[in-house]
Amino acid sequence: MPRPKGLPKTGGRVAGKTPAIITMRESVWEAFGLLGGIGNLVRWAKANETEFYKLAGKLMPVAEKEHSDVNILINVGDAKEVLLQRLAHRISDPDSTGIPPGGTVQ
Repeated sequence: MPRPKGLPKTGGRVAGKTPAIITMRESVWEAFGLLGGIGNLVRWAKANETEFYKLAGKLMPVAEKEHSDVNILINVGDAKEVLLQRLAHRISDPDSTGIPPGGTVQ
């Protein structure tokens, strides 16, 4: 049943309050820096390649349905370095595509 006209709106986000997701994102980013940042991530990735690729796969953007038939070729020899660059860029800018400025996809 719709709200009767003339009554004030109730509920919703409280003005001036920081959404929890922003607070959580900032906290994780701060913890990442305190743990050694990208340098430590690279050391961990080299020692735990399988786990790193699982994590990287979750952070990579998913192809849209309308473009799902597009093939992307990545030189296997460069795949680890490309994933490390994209992951580092994605962590530093969570709203990005995961491709660093000047980065290319062949």
